[in-house]
Amino acid sequence: MVGSKKAISIAVRNEGQRRYTKLQDKLVELRCITID
Repeated sequence: MVGSKKAISIAVRNEGQRRYTKLQDKLVELRCITID
């Protein structure tokens, strides 16, 4: 039970990290566009 809870929390954290990275990429793109 504890092991599966840990696995779930890791999966959730990875998903959050992926979304955050996508968001950062979008912000960088927008910044590049505004600089141009």
